Amino acid sequence: MAPASIRVFGVLHLVFAGMGILGAIWSIASLFMQAGFGILPESDPHFQAQVRFQEQSGWTTWVTAAMGLGVAAVMIPAGIKLLRNRSDALRWSNLYAWSSISAKIVSLGLTVAVIAPAMRELVTSSMEGLPGGAESMVVGSMVAGGVIGVLMTLIYPVLTLILLNRQPVKDWLARGS
Repeated sequence: MAPASIRVFGVLHLVFAGMGILGAIWSIASLFMQAGFGILPESDPHFQAQVRFQEQSGWTTWVTAAMGLGVAAVMIPAGIKLLRNRSDALRWSNLYAWSSISAKIVSLGLTVAVIAPAMRELVTSSMEGLPGGAESMVVGSMVAGGVIGVLMTLIYPVLTLILLNRQPVKDWLARGS
């Protein structure tokens, strides 16, 4: 009988790949939404701050969406191969895991180098009149949330590497279907 992790990861690969595709589509669609969601007049300083934010960081959305689609393109065949007990399923799953980890490292770099400074400018222009420490606290929590969010997404690819590279899984998949 096949180790349970093969079927579990096969299904999860497909589910997470689908979520990744939907997330990439949503991210790209968000680039075409009007700053301020049409609520603020274009002369409003908050509207202008959001436009500047999108101009400074919008390209990172294209990069991360492309990476997400690339990872999903590897993850889908990996999931199918796991569910079909193919001998190359482990190679595809490892390729997914390492490409995902690489994409997360790039995303983390973009968050720190591009998004955080743009976010700081957006928050600074939106927080006028609040106590001095409030701005730093908001910016810090937003940056921390972005960094922690990226780090949390590393859990699944790391578990993929650990749990699918155990000897019983390797032995089973080496037999093929």
